[in-house]
Amino acid sequence: MAALIRKDIVIVHRLENAASGLRNALESNGFSITLHCSALDELFAFLQTNTADLVLMDIPRNEENGEIQAAEIIMKRWDIPVIFLVGTSDEEIIQKAKLIQPYGFIPDQIDDKILAANIDAILFFHAQEQKLRW
Repeated sequence: MAALIRKDIVIVHRLENAASGLRNALESNGFSITLHCSALDELFAFLQTNTADLVLMDIPRNEENGEIQAAEIIMKRWDIPVIFLVGTSDEEIIQKAKLIQPYGFIPDQIDDKILAANIDAILFFHAQEQKLRW
């Protein structure tokens, strides 16, 4: 399922190879990657002057850089949905992340078409949610 409308996505991932694979998968399904970064300060600097339709954020096992708190800020300040990429089944991290009500969790290793379908569904849901608020 290709993206219905080209959407701008930001990828925040500490591993270059994984991020490149995500970029290729998303671009081949009609999405535009406006930024790929590994540092949260780079992400926040970007969002000060740019926008995105969705942030796809890696959540490492130790959540060392404050990824969960950053996601909460992004969703509240800029009203951008955040999906966590999880490569860990660490229940404590997942439970902590659930508390901020992200738009979803996607495993690091996922089929390209399923990834695109999930993102399309989340973008649709977010658009409908925005209509209800206005």
